[in-house]
Amino acid sequence: MPARRPHPSNDAGLLDQARDKLRARPLPDRHWAALGAAAFFAVCALAFVAAAVLSPPLRHEPAARSGVK
Repeated sequence: MPARRPHPSNDAGLLDQARDKLRARPLPDRHWAALGAAAFFAVCALAFVAAAVLSPPLRHEPAARSGVK
């Protein structure tokens, strides 16, 4: 015969523990994702600036005026 455990009928401590476990926990702050995205876009902007500064200048002269025969 299995042993029966006593059933607490009015134990407020157990009810408080159950309520604490069922209560929604706050979500952790996710500021690292925003910081990473900002750093990624900053690096992309610096790469674009470097490409724009280091690129050769554009000329719209026809080939006949530049001396090419």
